[in-house]
Amino acid sequence: DLSATNEVFGNDRVELYSKYMDGCIQRYGGHRANSLCSHNEADRLRLNLEQPKLQTNYTEIGFKKTKLSDETWSMLQTFWAGVRQRRISQRAYGPRHGQRPTPT
Repeated sequence: DLSATNEVFGNDRVELYSKYMDGCIQRYGGHRANSLCSHNEADRLRLNLEQPKLQTNYTEIGFKKTKLSDETWSMLQTFWAGVRQRRISQRAYGPRHGQRPTPT
């Protein structure tokens, strides 16, 4: 039941979300409450609430910005050069990885 959600986000956003979930379930199967999509969505929402609490700030207002050592910077550059050479393409696997429709 999304009636309480309608009050917060509005009917248009809730309708868009419902269409997304219906499309996910249609693609990956299952029933609304017991589908892979619903389980992954519940997990995503749980992580959105829990993960920020688990982060440690290194200063009073956030993370401290530091410079990498030359050795570490060199290793990082070498790694990304290898990634570019292999031309790894991004692919999404399953309903959790960015498969929401995007206007183009």
